[in-house]
Amino acid sequence: MILPKTKRHILEKILTSPHFAHSHIHKNLLTYLVEKSISGEIPKETTIAIDVFDKDADFDSNEDTLIRVHVYKLREKLAKYYAEQGQDDDIRLCIPKGHYKVNFNPIKPSTSQYQGFALLCKVGALFSLILFPVCIYLFFDNLRMHNEIENFSLIPTEDPVWNCFISSEIPTLIVPGTNYFFAMESKEFNETLIVRNTTINSTPDLTNFLAEHDDLARDVHAGDYAFLGKESAWSLRYLFPLFFSAHKKVELEISSALNWEDFEKYHLIYIGSYKSLGILNNMLFNLDISYTLYPHQIIIEDGKEQESHTFSPELVRDEYHNKNYNKDYALVAKMPGPNNNSVLIIAGFYFIGVYEAAKHLADPDLLAIIEENLTQRHGKVPEYFEMLLEISGFGRTGFSTTIVYSDEIQAGHDFERN
Repeated sequence: MILPKTKRHILEKILTSPHFAHSHIHKNLLTYLVEKSISGEIPKETTIAIDVFDKDADFDSNEDTLIRVHVYKLREKLAKYYAEQGQDDDIRLCIPKGHYKVNFNPIKPSTSQYQGFALLCKVGALFSLILFPVCIYLFFDNLRMHNEIENFSLIPTEDPVWNCFISSEIPTLIVPGTNYFFAMESKEFNETLIVRNTTINSTPDLTNFLAEHDDLARDVHAGDYAFLGKESAWSLRYLFPLFFSAHKKVELEISSALNWEDFEKYHLIYIGSYKSLGILNNMLFNLDISYTLYPHQIIIEDGKEQESHTFSPELVRDEYHNKNYNKDYALVAKMPGPNNNSVLIIAGFYFIGVYEAAKHLADPDLLAIIEENLTQRHGKVPEYFEMLLEISGFGRTGFSTTIVYSDEIQAGHDFERN
């Protein structure tokens, strides 16, 4: 039996490690769970939300993933601690998945050097007798491991969100959002200026713009200018392992170079800012969720409730212009394409919205939470759906992700091709 004093000593050693030194939230959460375990209590999500995060009594764990996300990150920190500073600990603290009870597991002492040497001598003496069956075993075990690797996937191939993208014979095209720029000759400065206009996201857009403003045609011309947003580049780190683990090849095309033929040939996945959607905006016209860039707003026209709701993101900076508190609204929409294919759009106003939305869709544990919530709302995970996530955090780290709205998209949904 492990005494409470010993458990608190183990806790203190973990809290003073580099992995927890600057994480007050996870220090408080781990301390709370350990003390509850010592007292023989198993706290519920609502209790944790009230006691640790100062939430109200009406906190709904079905709507708010705050506790599950933080416990998920707490398990990650513990895993890193035991991989480094705590690798020689005799007793290990763990929080089993699906529970909030803390377990203290004694680790079996390692064999002494003398015992190891004696065992090695015995193995050496018997080596000639067992060599042949061991080789046979290793041969078949290698075949087994090869088959497991061939069949391994981070996300199950039958997953309702990702199935068509990782299992279909139709190739998948990942489209990172890029800002399109064009060149304009400035008579005032006597030089060429590189210009960004959020309504112009491709060379065809520029051509159409100049057709309506022929007075600018002589001074404006297209160029090979595109800027990949960091929210797109960083989010790819979650998408690539998902496809590589499923042995599914993917192709890349920046959003400013996307054309209508791509909608006929591929399953499409867009990841990036709202302002870089380009021709993908045509997929959004019939959704309940829409956005405006000036000002940054999300509008939901709820046809079932006959209500309209508006949401505004927040981006707070300190006196040195460093990002502090952030609240973003990320759109996740999976829609039928024009040729028995699918289009998945992951978009936000700021870095935190795009990055955290991609993480929640590509991480198996976080995806399970999203799909569980969709099932509670709709009785299943719809094949096609639109969903708005409210994501809050500091800097580039999200602390809370909540589904604000979701609705099923019928297979007959269509988009306008302009």
